[in-house]
Amino acid sequence: MSAETHLPPFWEKRVLVVLGAPAAASEPVRFLAAQARAEGGSAHWNPTNTTLPLPGSWLYNSAGVRNYRRPVDGVCAVAMTLANGYYPHLFAWLQHPGAVTAEQAVARFAAEVKRWGTSPALILQVLRSTPSGGRGTS
Repeated sequence: MSAETHLPPFWEKRVLVVLGAPAAASEPVRFLAAQARAEGGSAHWNPTNTTLPLPGSWLYNSAGVRNYRRPVDGVCAVAMTLANGYYPHLFAWLQHPGAVTAEQAVARFAAEVKRWGTSPALILQVLRSTPSGGRGTS
């Protein structure tokens, strides 16, 4: 799969809209973009390697990461995963980031980031290369 089929267009902002968060919040966009870069992979329309099975999705790897049929499926899968109850503090921050930077959120919610399966240290490394107030991957 290529970047054209891995990253739904403007996916970070679309995930935030689905979560009821301000789509213009630059720090949550930075966090989501950094998480996707830290995750790596190329699952079809699945930027954060979520494992949520949706109708029509299929396995990408043995860890349970899914491929999705359409960009909207990947956006919804990421949002639904964040809202599933396993990431309550991260979910709340994405909805109401206030003055908390993406780096601070990773540090504060490191246990939830690890639960997702992403290395907080790697996300922080990616964030260091993404200026605050910058755009995400879209």
